[in-house]
Amino acid sequence: MEAANALIEPKIGAKLDIQMIDGGAFTEKMNLNMASGDEFDLTFTGYVNPYKQAVDNDGLYPLTELIDKNAPKLKEALPQYVFDMAKQKNEIYAIPNQQIMAVSIALCVKKDLAQKYNLDVSSINGVADIEPFLEKVKNGETAVYPFESGKGSLTLMLKKNSIENFKDGIFSGIYAYEQEDGSIKVMHEAETDLFKETAAKLNEWYQKGYIRKDVASINSVVEDRTAGKYAVFCTIYKPGLEAEIKSAYNYDVVAIPVSPAFLSNSSGMTTLTGIGRKSKNPVQAVKLIELMNTDKDVYNTICWGIEGKHYTKTGDNRIELMENSGYSQNAAWKFGNVFNSYLLNDQADDVWEQTKNMNENSEKSKLLGFQTDAAKKFRVEATQLESVMSEYHSRALAGAESMDNYYDNYIKALKNAGLDTVKEAVEKEINEYLK
Repeated sequence: MEAANALIEPKIGAKLDIQMIDGGAFTEKMNLNMASGDEFDLTFTGYVNPYKQAVDNDGLYPLTELIDKNAPKLKEALPQYVFDMAKQKNEIYAIPNQQIMAVSIALCVKKDLAQKYNLDVSSINGVADIEPFLEKVKNGETAVYPFESGKGSLTLMLKKNSIENFKDGIFSGIYAYEQEDGSIKVMHEAETDLFKETAAKLNEWYQKGYIRKDVASINSVVEDRTAGKYAVFCTIYKPGLEAEIKSAYNYDVVAIPVSPAFLSNSSGMTTLTGIGRKSKNPVQAVKLIELMNTDKDVYNTICWGIEGKHYTKTGDNRIELMENSGYSQNAAWKFGNVFNSYLLNDQADDVWEQTKNMNENSEKSKLLGFQTDAAKKFRVEATQLESVMSEYHSRALAGAESMDNYYDNYIKALKNAGLDTVKEAVEKEINEYLK
């Protein structure tokens, strides 16, 4: 903090004091701070300390006028869609940390197996196209599971050019799907043809031995994925993904995008920085946000520490982290504009340019910034829907269930939980938003 403040104080007339809070306790801690009117200047908001909830609880300071008067470079550093995404009630209450925002799904194939079985990457235009490769792995390998079903929506049988990829998250498995004619239809994921086809295909793969037989009882795939026990798994795609996986798991993969990049209503809503409603220093706070998005020295000091003590320079814009240095955030995405970050040794020189292009050239949702109030209005239904999903959803996407009766029972249970009532309310909200 001494090194960071030597840079920060001359620029904004204030020092920064970062207080670390355990991730598991962060939401509760910030809810208490906001409810009791405690003073804090800046806070992380997003996947913890949820943004909409913080706004609804009147915990964050309105930023539009504050930015215009005191942080004009912020508007130059970030594209307009970033501000559009952050808008709540026609006001901005937090600034998304610019990083990968557009979502695309990729198949990751262990590189040694892709080479061994001559995988033709150009032939993969969707998840289902990997099946011939899975058959080869099943017949040729004994210590590897061909496909990691994962039980989640990442394993949907997406196709590179399918309109079904473009969906906006609402809550409890409910999405707004853009249609071929440009209209928007609200459905539960389980109601879509894509879900039904996926569940049937995964069950077929299960029967063929491409998916491990004990998949229904596996709560976490992380340990086996880290150990390289899956030939193929699905994950979120971004430039530099192969290098990240190599760094995390210590083996090489071939990453094959199987869906176009899409900027949804919730893109960018997982990592933002806001200012506390009761802050006595909002001007300095917004200037600090501006610095974290425009000043590479300030940003990299907070993200990576001090040169020679926490990392060594291996190039003009490239570093290597020192082991056991005493300061290792390794999470530049928490703090601001990741395009200002130093590169780690396994990242491509143009990884930030690729990421920026992916964001800018992605399909953009008509519902950027839309967040529903339905979860608050329908708490009972939301609880019931979550309960039904916990019983049916992951089992269907694990592959172990035949869809003969299972699917119809799942849909019936969702409707009994109040699905249609919630969908109708969400559709009204969306129509008002689009107006």
